[in-house]
Amino acid sequence: MKILFMSEEHSIKRKMAAQVAHHFSEGKAEVYQTRTAFDPTDYIMQSVLEEAEIKFTDDGIHVAENLSREVYDVVIMLCKCFRRKMLSFPGYPAVLYWPIENPVRKGSAPHQIQQALKQTRDELIRRMRHLFEDGYMEAF
Repeated sequence: MKILFMSEEHSIKRKMAAQVAHHFSEGKAEVYQTRTAFDPTDYIMQSVLEEAEIKFTDDGIHVAENLSREVYDVVIMLCKCFRRKMLSFPGYPAVLYWPIENPVRKGSAPHQIQQALKQTRDELIRRMRHLFEDGYMEAF
């Protein structure tokens, strides 16, 4: 099972979604995300994940290099932008649209970013539990 997370907006959503999916898949899925760069908010994200006992790791999280050739079972789009742009995907994966609000706003104070990341984390945990623990991933 190969899962790809995409968004055009701030990369923190992709990173967090990939970490939460990796945690809930328990090694049963290959987790991919579109390329992301290091961001200072990554440290806040790591602490927010650790509060929920989700270990931040680079092991098992892959970077999607060539979207036009790689075949995925499930593509999860975390923003509305890609929905308008993507017409097809190789291999006809299941495409899920999860437009999650961007947790990092320009000019936000660290405590505001932390609170927003906690809300994003909780939303992602809820959705991943639904996919993995309720058996919905087995349908793909």
